[in-house]
Amino acid sequence: MILQDDSKESAERIRNTLRKYNREFFTDSETINIYEEDGDKLIGGLTATRDFDSIYVDYLVVDKDYRKKGIGRRLILQLENIAREKKVKRIMLNTYSFQSPGFYERMGFKANLIIDPVFSNYKHYHFIKEIL
Repeated sequence: MILQDDSKESAERIRNTLRKYNREFFTDSETINIYEEDGDKLIGGLTATRDFDSIYVDYLVVDKDYRKKGIGRRLILQLENIAREKKVKRIMLNTYSFQSPGFYERMGFKANLIIDPVFSNYKHYHFIKEIL
């Protein structure tokens, strides 16, 4: 029987099963959260997951009133520093044409997959940046 359950408990159960079967490789997965505040206001943030020898950026967001002020750049640079400390080989992420793929290109990421179109007339990009 196939079931669907969007709970955190089910996700953790699946992840633990993956760890069990891939123990040799999947030993120390972790979530990385980096953010910047202006007083008490969150003005930019990044969440990523490190698995195996790679970091996958899940989300990067900068408050619209604070864009073009280097916040996204600082978040990515901090993630790169963390990647080097942890001896991670690469950082990967997915984005769409309406989410400023040029930003990632300026940060040194290379598009290794472009799907055109994915929905409506937007492009989907998979970016990778080698670290080590």
